[in-house]
Amino acid sequence: MKEIWLKFLCPGNKIKFRLTLIILMLMTGMKMIHAQVRVPKSLTGDIAISNTIAFYAQKEGAQSAIYNGCEYQFDRINVGHAFFNTARFTSGNIICEDILYPDIPMLYDIVRDVLVIQGLNQIQITSLASNRVSQFTCFGYTIIRKSGNSSIGSVPEPGFYQRLYDGRIKAWAKNKKTIDEVTDFGYQLKRVAIENSRYYIEKGGTYFEVDGKQSVLNVLRDKKKEISHFITKKKIKFKKDFNNALVQTVAHYCEIAN
Repeated sequence: MKEIWLKFLCPGNKIKFRLTLIILMLMTGMKMIHAQVRVPKSLTGDIAISNTIAFYAQKEGAQSAIYNGCEYQFDRINVGHAFFNTARFTSGNIICEDILYPDIPMLYDIVRDVLVIQGLNQIQITSLASNRVSQFTCFGYTIIRKSGNSSIGSVPEPGFYQRLYDGRIKAWAKNKKTIDEVTDFGYQLKRVAIENSRYYIEKGGTYFEVDGKQSVLNVLRDKKKEISHFITKKKIKFKKDFNNALVQTVAHYCEIAN
C-alpha cells in the first residue's frame, strides 16, 4: 500500500501515515462539513467551501456521492436526439443533496427529464435520481427542480424547469421531447425525437402557461397597452423565436411595472 510522509514544524521530525488513514480522515471531514454547510438556492453562499468539498468528493472517484445512481441506457433514436441543446457531454455545475459539484460532464435528457453525468473514467454513464438534484447549470442556463403539488400556484407538473428570466415576475421553460415512431417511404420504422417544450410566466406566485403573443399579453394585461407598443417598436416576433421574445417582453414589463 502506498505510504506518504508528512513534515511538521520541528525539523527532522517525520510522521508516516498510510494512505488509508488519510482517506478516512478526508471522508470523515467531508461528512462533518456536509452536515454543516449548505449551498443556498441563490448560489451566493461560500462557493470556496463548496468547491473544496466537491474537490475531495471527486478525489474519491467513483465512490463519490455524486456518482451514485443507475447506469444510463441510451435510447435508439434515428432522427434527432433525446437531449437539451446537444447530445455531447458538456461540463456544468450541479447541486446534488445541497453540495455544489463544479465542472461535471453532463447531458440533460428531456425525454425522461433526468440528468446524466459522465464518470471520471469517461466510461461510466450515470443517471442521477432527480429528487437528489435541486439545480444545475449548463450552456449558461440555470435549470431548477420544482416539486409541484396540488396547491394553487404550483407548477403544473414536477420536474426540471429552465429559468429564462428572474425578476419581479419570472419566465420558465419546461423543456421536453417525445419519441414518435414513423414509417418512411421505404416502409422502414424510424424513431424520431420531437421537441414540444412549454413556457410559463410566474406572476404573483401563480404559473400561467403561454404559447404566443396574445397569451403573454393576457397575463400582462395590467400593462397591455405599453407592452403591445414595446413589441411593435422592437419588432419582436413570437412565432420566429418564442423563447427570446418571451424574455424581452417579461423584462420590459418588470422595468415599467410599479
